[in-house]
Amino acid sequence: MRNEVHGEKYRKYPLRQCEIKEKNIGFYREPLCRINDLFCYCRENYSKTLYIWFELKFPTDSRFAKRNDNEVLCRFIEALRKYYKEKYPMQEFHQDGRRRIPLPLYLWARELSITGQYHYHVTIVLNGQVIQKPHFVLAHVKKLWAGCINRAALQEDEGKRKDLAENEISVDSNRNSIDIETEFFSPEIIPVEYGYNKYRNLENYKESPFDYGAYRIDHYQERKDVLARYDALYEFFSYYAKIYSKSCCEEFSQPRPKDPSRKPKNFSCSQIPRYRETVREIDERMRLKRRE
Repeated sequence: MRNEVHGEKYRKYPLRQCEIKEKNIGFYREPLCRINDLFCYCRENYSKTLYIWFELKFPTDSRFAKRNDNEVLCRFIEALRKYYKEKYPMQEFHQDGRRRIPLPLYLWARELSITGQYHYHVTIVLNGQVIQKPHFVLAHVKKLWAGCINRAALQEDEGKRKDLAENEISVDSNRNSIDIETEFFSPEIIPVEYGYNKYRNLENYKESPFDYGAYRIDHYQERKDVLARYDALYEFFSYYAKIYSKSCCEEFSQPRPKDPSRKPKNFSCSQIPRYRETVREIDERMRLKRRE
């Protein structure tokens, strides 16, 4: 099929292969293209980048754990971008007049676990010259995810209370079967899973490719080292596009559906330009330009 990719490589990038052959049934093409676009944009616009990835889960007793929508995650992404826009203000335009895309850039994929609960694999990209370590970022992510769950639950309960008041129904839980108890989770018990190996090298990456953490790329390093790091990252992020663990793939470029009958997206990323080139070609062009 045209929207699927099979094999061990795509546009010279390595693809993550599972040891269980039955799970190697291919990848969705659109997510793979958008991962390349993300790499190309970062290589073209930043001398250093910090990639941070983590997994977001709902508490097992949360009302949102089995709900087939991305409402809480959309709140999380919007709040995260607003926080970094205020904390690390940046110029609106590049020196050549192009409009800057606000950081952090993001990439996420949704999965359904065997327990029937949804969870998210999320990657954010920050300016490596401004933020060099992920510790405070991950701590903030943990609190923000808990806050987004609590706020979504609170607003939903307020809507229920309003509907009950309009219909003159008592909210007494002893006399009603309607549950209007707002969820509250502290950041300490929200299972945001992550790990971090300082300046992880490729050997460590190959030994434990599914550790959650951070990866810093300095584009002023040797070309072979930079490209090797991008290959390692692409292999890791290609998991976001695996057909086996995803279903009903919708394109990254589609906006959030307003029609409730449409299925929510399982993938999304920042609205970055599309590139026909790969990061190898972008890197070669940038290095030649630097020598001129």
